[in-house]
Amino acid sequence: MVITYIDRSRMKAYKACPRLRFLEYHCQGTGIRLSKENIFLSTGSAIHQGIELLLRGESVYCFECGFNSTLLQKGINCPICEKDSKYIQLAIINDIDSCVKVATHEYTKLISKKELELDKNENQLFVMQEQRALIEGLIRAFYIVHYPILIDEYEVLDTEREIELELADGLVLMSRPDSVFRDKATQGLVVYSLKSSASWKTDTNELQNKYDDQGISELITSEAFYGEEVEAILMNFVIKGQRMLMGEAENKVKLQNSFIVHPYMLDGIGQQFSIKYTKAKGWKRVNIWEEMPVRDWIEILEKDYFEELKGTVVNPYPYNRSTEDIKNWREQNVYQELEIAKHLDELRQLEPSLPGIRESQLSYYQTLLNRYFPQTRNACFSYGKTCQFVMHCWEGVRSDSVEYEARQAHHKPEQELFQIKLK
Repeated sequence: MVITYIDRSRMKAYKACPRLRFLEYHCQGTGIRLSKENIFLSTGSAIHQGIELLLRGESVYCFECGFNSTLLQKGINCPICEKDSKYIQLAIINDIDSCVKVATHEYTKLISKKELELDKNENQLFVMQEQRALIEGLIRAFYIVHYPILIDEYEVLDTEREIELELADGLVLMSRPDSVFRDKATQGLVVYSLKSSASWKTDTNELQNKYDDQGISELITSEAFYGEEVEAILMNFVIKGQRMLMGEAENKVKLQNSFIVHPYMLDGIGQQFSIKYTKAKGWKRVNIWEEMPVRDWIEILEKDYFEELKGTVVNPYPYNRSTEDIKNWREQNVYQELEIAKHLDELRQLEPSLPGIRESQLSYYQTLLNRYFPQTRNACFSYGKTCQFVMHCWEGVRSDSVEYEARQAHHKPEQELFQIKLK
């Protein structure tokens, strides 16, 4: 039997734009992505990694290759890269410094190898320093204002566990919930999701999350794995602030609009800070990492602006999904994914590598690609963001050009398939 692996991200991509789905997850055999690193995704991933370590508890981390395991002890050689024990760092459940160190280290390593997607007047080194400070500040803020609440109310059962669930013959849903908790009061199973967001609008965001694909897909896979019903889906949001032009008319620069990294400081003897905009004489916006360690700044915020610091973590009320909702979701997505699998098989019969539409010389392949994976034009620009495939769809850039690279698989079954395809 041929197995088709799917996940909620590609389901969501198809609903947004079928051509997006094809390009990101199937084109050139692996799917493609922009060669440059997205600022928002790379920062969000690093924040997620630091908080994941907090929730995971004691673990050993190799700064050379990134190996992370709860089964090792500090002082032994890394079994993956075989570096000696000086590379091994211990991240303990209440050791926030180690968790920050791992997250910022991995972010720096990533950005040192790849270019960021930047405007022409932006400087990569400055943006890297700014985002690294933001990553550290928000992980520390989460640790202060919300981590104690989570640990008091929930027992952490798992973090980032890979789960596979067969939805239909040969159709396997891959899922990796951020964490799964046990509610200490009710003993119920809770699926936990951590997200980063530029802002939070209660009415809009809560409704989006209540009816999203992620919550329901992780609910059904977790119920199958643990053999019991999920009591609730819990989401936390870390608020990063918008990246926007700030400053006076002729001196505007693009900055992260967050007091975590850009507060106001009064010139003169001693350091006086404000997190609110002011035109008062002597006050100026500063880069906090140039004034003091981020750790010290978060301590000041905890002491003087605790309520504002609490606002960097949004904790909506947990929710659940009805039996009817789950049944409908499964039927809709199973049908969608089986149809997509058939379409892809038909395209592979013509072009095994699944090239982009202008890379193929076969007119029938191009016609089928247009039929099965049409472009949704109102999805090119959404919520202020530009689709990564605008260059390919509208500006003539080929799917095999240097502007794009092979997508990296994030689930183990697909990683194994990619290793075979890319050999």
